[in-house]
Amino acid sequence: MAQVSRPGMLRALLAGLCLAASATAGAAGLPAGGLQAEMASRWNDAIRIYHDALAVDPAQPGLWARVADIEARLGRKEAAVAALEQAARHAPQEAGLQVRLSQALAADGRPTEALAAINRAIELAGENADLLRARAQLATWVGDYPLAFDSYRRLLELVPADDAARLDLARVASWMGRTDFASRTYEELRTRQPEREEVWVESIRVEQWRGNAAAALALLDGYRERFGTTAHYTQERARTLASANRPRAALALLEQPLRAEPDNAHLRFSETVALTNGNRLREALRSLDQVTAQQPDAAETRSLTRFVTTRLRPALTAGTDFTSDTDDLDALRSYLDADYSLDPDRSVALHLERDLLRAPRGSGLERIDGRRKARHEEVWLGYRQRFTPGLAGTLRAGGAQAEERDIFSYGAELEFDPGDTLALRLSRDYDFYAISPRALSLGIRRADNRLRASWNPDPQYFVDAEASYATFSDDNDRWEVALAPRRAVLRTQRLNLDLGVSAWLFGFSDQPGHGYYDPDLYQRYVTTAHGYWKLSDDDGISVVLALGGHKDDSMGGFRFSGDVVTEGTFGLYDDWMLKVRAAFLHNGRSQAGTGGGDYEAWWVGASLTRRF
Repeated sequence: MAQVSRPGMLRALLAGLCLAASATAGAAGLPAGGLQAEMASRWNDAIRIYHDALAVDPAQPGLWARVADIEARLGRKEAAVAALEQAARHAPQEAGLQVRLSQALAADGRPTEALAAINRAIELAGENADLLRARAQLATWVGDYPLAFDSYRRLLELVPADDAARLDLARVASWMGRTDFASRTYEELRTRQPEREEVWVESIRVEQWRGNAAAALALLDGYRERFGTTAHYTQERARTLASANRPRAALALLEQPLRAEPDNAHLRFSETVALTNGNRLREALRSLDQVTAQQPDAAETRSLTRFVTTRLRPALTAGTDFTSDTDDLDALRSYLDADYSLDPDRSVALHLERDLLRAPRGSGLERIDGRRKARHEEVWLGYRQRFTPGLAGTLRAGGAQAEERDIFSYGAELEFDPGDTLALRLSRDYDFYAISPRALSLGIRRADNRLRASWNPDPQYFVDAEASYATFSDDNDRWEVALAPRRAVLRTQRLNLDLGVSAWLFGFSDQPGHGYYDPDLYQRYVTTAHGYWKLSDDDGISVVLALGGHKDDSMGGFRFSGDVVTEGTFGLYDDWMLKVRAAFLHNGRSQAGTGGGDYEAWWVGASLTRRF
């Protein structure tokens, strides 16, 4: 099957076009001796005779075209172009000469000028299938994909059955990022030409580019039914699995093809993605070097380089968050994080944080001495080590201060990925419970033990689960469980959308009234929608919406609960990355809180990261 290559394909196509004789050039009226020289194959003599005649009367476009024919026959492309330029200058309204000039310029490797000439031909003669096809091919060659897209679309309006143009339209749409349109067009082509292998392969790649792994895998199953387990099947399945965070499965598929074709850039690209997603960064960097050596200037290589190396770059992040609610509890958090990779498997981090909390007097949330404000500060140093691709650990230790009290704070986390579909995180954190001025003024400390699990049985389904048990220095205990399954329902050019449900339950062993929410049992059950709007590869906006009901000890039944959380990320792989966040929570309740009526909370925040 032919490899899809934009400029190379077009250059070969256009360079092979024949320079057909112009309608204005014929044997009649040729200078004496010129035709005889041609018949005797004395081409240079014929050109000399014609140039002598043109020196006397240059306004002979037909004769200039005749010279161009002979120059083209002799392989003198520049001379053929020069002759046709003279012909077109003396017959500026002759569309056929503009077409021939465009073909000659294309054959001479001058696509931009060739495109200008074919545009002049269309202005003179109007649109027809041949001219639109030529313009589309030239526009593709020079990278003017919007013009190519428009030309192929107009061509199909004139010739709806032209599947060659339909395939080229799908390709151009995918190259210019219109992957939704490309996906629909490839689907139409598969219906019209189900046994055309390249249509299936390119369809699969478009779904990969859209991030629609489930659709790509379904197409791969259809491909295998028609064409068998070919090299294309193995390559594209490996690429799909690597991109869908199935690194072990992808690497298993790639092992044999890479032994047979170690210099195959497409296979190496998939290997690099799989090694990166599989937490094998040392090997990923070596694989990336091979991809770069084979395709140093490709845009895909530049994107891959950023994907692999961004996580290893030293970074400095400054951020702030502000929260306020209808109980008039305000919290301002400011922090500074520094991250440095010692090597692909080891990194260190420094964290500085300051929290300012404020609550009204008489709310039960103010300090124990009646003052409204309290402060919490923390600094810690962390170390992270990856032991195997499926096992990593993090330790952090430092100090925290709440008003006049100082403590040793610490944290530890174990990351265990037993397979492609399951990730487990076990952690313990010890610090002040910075939830209100009263909790801080009492010096309440929390030791939180938490297990998180993420299960992704196939690319369409995700299940997040969490369980924790925390002990407090005021002899209280807290348990918590959460379960949130969801399903991917949209993976398009711009929008990813998952729909799901979520259950969250927690409770405390005691209710001491120490400035934190401590129900015996709290329950919340909601439906969820997770959306991500893709502005570009580096920029996007996520929105998570939850609607349902909640209940605690003070309520006779369930009340409405809903929230929306949004975050914009700008510069995901750039030197500078900005994140802005906002959230709103509304909880109905059976009795008024401090602020009266239902409970509402707002949260805004931003962070700026500089990578070095």
